[in-house]
Amino acid sequence: MGKSESAAKTDLLDCARTHLRSAIDEARQAVWDLRQSPESMANIDPLLARMSEQVSHEFGVPVTYQMSGRPFDLDQSTVHELLMVAREALYNSVRHGRPHKVQLHLSFDENGFTLRVRDDGIGFDPSALPRSDGHYGLIGMKERVERLRGKFTLESQVGNGTELTVEVPRKSAVPASKVPEMTL
Repeated sequence: MGKSESAAKTDLLDCARTHLRSAIDEARQAVWDLRQSPESMANIDPLLARMSEQVSHEFGVPVTYQMSGRPFDLDQSTVHELLMVAREALYNSVRHGRPHKVQLHLSFDENGFTLRVRDDGIGFDPSALPRSDGHYGLIGMKERVERLRGKFTLESQVGNGTELTVEVPRKSAVPASKVPEMTL
């Protein structure tokens, strides 16, 4: 077996492991969602902190997590979508970007929240991505953000790392019982 064939098999195994891990994580998240009452609010801060630690440990790349602002309650579907976007962004960064470090930041303000994943890796040209190669990570992240009526931004340049930003308005992210009623 040639060196390039061995590398291709290793890449294929790494890809299969990532997809299997993703499927297991989604199944766990679905079971967790079913066990929550509609009124209970997940505190996303410790979930993102734990995810950052796990990715850092698994890939040997320092992943720092920071939250700022005054957090507000998020409904379960928002928490789920946000966790899946963060996980995909972190895995993409450490698997493809070859970074020395990755930063995950969640900030809240009165209008909504912003999730930012930034790495100092090799970057890429977003316009050069193939559109139909069977990789749906970026498309899936964008679709999840759109379901939250949020904005998805990806900035990257070859040699300058990558930054993914998700902005979600507060009215799209909070439980219906927490949205103040407007009277006319």
